[in-house]
Amino acid sequence: MASPDQAQKLELMASDVKLNGVGNYLSWSRRALLILKGKGLMGYILGDVEEPADKNTGEWKQWSTTDSLIFAWLLNSLTPAIAASIEALPNTLAAWKLLSKRYSGKGNLMLMSQIQDKIRDLHQGDRSVMDYVNEL
Repeated sequence: MASPDQAQKLELMASDVKLNGVGNYLSWSRRALLILKGKGLMGYILGDVEEPADKNTGEWKQWSTTDSLIFAWLLNSLTPAIAASIEALPNTLAAWKLLSKRYSGKGNLMLMSQIQDKIRDLHQGDRSVMDYVNEL
C-alpha cells in the first residue's frame, strides 16, 4: 500500500482504450490490469488489498487516498455513460466487479451465441491468412 505522500504523487498512465461496452471489455481490462500491475496496485481491484475496518486510523486514510486515486483513474478510462453508471459506488473493488459482471460476457448465453454465430459465418475468402486470423 502506498504511503499518503506516495499516493499523492501516484501517477497512472492514461489508457488509450476507453471501455465502451462488451465489444472492447477484454482489451480495456487487460490494459487496465497492466497499468495497475506496473504500479503495484492490482490488489485494489482484485480485492487483495482490503479496506481497513477502522476509519479513524492512518492505515484507512492511506487506503482511502490510494483507492480514490485509482477510482478516479478508472472513471477516466470509461466512456462518460459507463462512468456515470458506476461513479456512486463505494470503492474501486466494487466498480471493477460491476464492470466485469456487466461487460465481460461471462455467463452471458446470448453473447456466447452471437460470438458462435460470427465465428461460424467467418470465411477466409480472398484475405491473407494473417488478416483472417486477426479477424477470427
